[in-house]
Amino acid sequence: MYADLVVDVSGRGTKIFHWLGELGYETAGTTEVKVNVGYSTRIYERDASDPRGKKWIFKTLEAPKEYKGVGAFPIDNNRWIASIAGWHAHSIAATEEDFESTIKEVPIGDVYDIIKTCRPLSDLVHYKYASSLRRHYEKLRRFPETKGPRPAGIKLLNFYVSKVHRATLKDKTVCEAFLRVMSLLQPPSTLFHPKIVWRVFTA
Repeated sequence: MYADLVVDVSGRGTKIFHWLGELGYETAGTTEVKVNVGYSTRIYERDASDPRGKKWIFKTLEAPKEYKGVGAFPIDNNRWIASIAGWHAHSIAATEEDFESTIKEVPIGDVYDIIKTCRPLSDLVHYKYASSLRRHYEKLRRFPETKGPRPAGIKLLNFYVSKVHRATLKDKTVCEAFLRVMSLLQPPSTLFHPKIVWRVFTA
């Protein structure tokens, strides 16, 4: 099978580094960041008349003093998807009782109310990964004669993106703009609108 463009959307389970090796490409270098992330998720029935269903509810952690985050998101067919996540030594609930008690600890009562009053529609599902891996495919030589510098402005761009991440913890408008870009609903250029830039640097 041949194609002009192949898009790999298989996430952390990708086998692309194996496929490239089978095609004769050199092995890409890897940067590993150990995070020990785990999260538990369950789906609940949602009352169509519940006004909370018009928005997502999320408490992100504020590193380094917090290690857990919790959220509830309205999804199709009048359902909630509720999740808790933890980093490093802070393990994620393995039982229904642990799941409920952990959410109760987080100061955002709506999520706890949702899981206590709404009918569960799924089992409790857990997922863990020890580290984030970045494979440096950009450093591979397809043709060994091809050489060149990093794109201009990449360090400045990385600096700004890190500021955007921090601003999402404080500023609802920046957070919504960032999520719309991450969800491919808006182009990345929207994060450089003067209103957003100002909020990023003053958050």
